[in-house]
Amino acid sequence: MITYDYYRIFYYVAQYKSFTKAAAALGNNQPNITRCMNNLEAELDCKLFLRSNKGVLLTPEGHKLYEHVAIAFEQLALGEEAIIRNRDLENGLISIGASENALRLILLSELEHFCARYPHVRIRLLNYSAPQAVKALENNIIDFAIVSTPVLVHKHMHQEKLVSYDEILLGGTKYKQFAQQVHYLEDISEMPLIGLCEGSSTHTHYSRFFMEHDLPFEPDMEAAKSQMEEAEKVRLQTQTKLELYKEQYKANKEAYDILSPQMEKRGKIIEKHTKLETLYKLLSGNMSGNRMDLETYVQRYYLEKILYAANRRFANMSAGQFELRMVDEENAGKGKNRGLDLMVYSNVTGKEREVRTLSGGESFMAALALALGMADQIQESSAAIHLDVMFVDEGFGSLDEHSREQAVKVLQELAGGSKLIGIISHVTELKQEIEDQLLVSKDEKGSHVKWQIS
Repeated sequence: MITYDYYRIFYYVAQYKSFTKAAAALGNNQPNITRCMNNLEAELDCKLFLRSNKGVLLTPEGHKLYEHVAIAFEQLALGEEAIIRNRDLENGLISIGASENALRLILLSELEHFCARYPHVRIRLLNYSAPQAVKALENNIIDFAIVSTPVLVHKHMHQEKLVSYDEILLGGTKYKQFAQQVHYLEDISEMPLIGLCEGSSTHTHYSRFFMEHDLPFEPDMEAAKSQMEEAEKVRLQTQTKLELYKEQYKANKEAYDILSPQMEKRGKIIEKHTKLETLYKLLSGNMSGNRMDLETYVQRYYLEKILYAANRRFANMSAGQFELRMVDEENAGKGKNRGLDLMVYSNVTGKEREVRTLSGGESFMAALALALGMADQIQESSAAIHLDVMFVDEGFGSLDEHSREQAVKVLQELAGGSKLIGIISHVTELKQEIEDQLLVSKDEKGSHVKWQIS
């Protein structure tokens, strides 16, 4: 089985034109390099190298293979380079999901330093609530999340505390005296509180905190999820998808811009290679992967013209039922003289079959059509040659009445011009259809002939 290592070794041997130098460049030994190339030639069933004391040279087949292998290695090198650049943070994209508080407290100041250090790395910021940020991280929408309230994360995710800060309880002017004293959590729980709605990370955090002290967290008012908030959520989700599509498009366009010249170059090489390969197969008698000599290939060209002329007559004689065709090129090289074999196509069934399956009468019509088609082609190819006389010997006895009438009609049309058509037959019914006859009879005294002219 051919592996990537075989093509890699082949590339280096072709580059250095030496098994020894290729082995040194690959950190391998010369016998192993030679063995791998022998295996590659055996798998491809062709010679890739011409070996001599001065080194190795590529055969025509080796040159064809190298054209494609070299392009592949160029693309691999570009891919490796891109990975290295991303690894070293020379370029790329980082998606960050952050709550508004986290953005103000932590992220903005740090982003300034990061962008100064890595100017070619693009930053994409997405505004999420803490639960939304964690969900986006789980769905691989963002690379990491920064939130301002504690959240529960799965074991496969890493959570790191960056900073600590104090939250301040705000109240109106009537709570001025209250703020000047130290109070317990029980005192605060009995006051009319305003908090974020259920489902937010802040609400979850305070609920858990109050519960740890056996106290209920029941705000008198909650910042409810209004229709505007829901619409904003949908907008953020849509914006996230749009940003992803934009980045994907940009990445695809960059890849296209890089690969387009290479693909254009590759297309020209493939086109040139295809022409050379076709010519090579033609001259070597290996068309369509099967053996076909050049003589047969040329004969198929002229046979195709003969069939074109013959099928006009064959269609009339068979009432449009049959059409003669050559064996397709895929099967033309299978067996001796297979390239000149004929198939018969039925317009009734829509299928092809071998001509030997035709009945006696159908075979006669096919042979007659071919003879007439050959005569047409000879005269068309050489204006100096005129086929003025043609004899048809027997065959009419195998035809039914309709087929016989069609065949005679075709011959009569030919005879209506400058041609003389002679029919040799024992079929009595032909006497009624042929005007001028040379009758041959036999008795005890021998054979006698007599003209019967209309």
